[in-house]
Amino acid sequence: MRSLLTIVVALLLATAALSAPLISDNSTLNDTVLTTTATVDAAPWPGETNECNVNYMPGTKLTYLERILMKTCYDHKLIKGEWQMINCPRTDKIFEDWGLDWGNPDHCVHACRPCLMDAMDQGAANVYCYVTAGISAQCNMKYT
Repeated sequence: MRSLLTIVVALLLATAALSAPLISDNSTLNDTVLTTTATVDAAPWPGETNECNVNYMPGTKLTYLERILMKTCYDHKLIKGEWQMINCPRTDKIFEDWGLDWGNPDHCVHACRPCLMDAMDQGAANVYCYVTAGISAQCNMKYT
């Protein structure tokens, strides 16, 4: 009986780890940390965390023009489909993303979209987005 329970728990955890998260775009920005809950058919992903740390280090706020340029740069990044660091043209800002056991970089970029777009709308000098899903999948994205 104990072995059967162990197998069932292991299978459930393995299934959760292989699932790619889908993040809803219904988040709001408060002072420095944004937390959202991912949903798929109204069921939260096991072990999912979504943190948005705005202005986590000193820096100069984005100008109105930089906000537009950064959003264009971010949307261009969505097409790439790989882990990378990208210098945004006509700004001194850099987008960087990396993951651990996160199968598709595009899912990471989409998971952090609400955080980064809200931060850009507010003219944040920098932002760091951290998302986890399943047992060990980690997504990290920031601009500085």
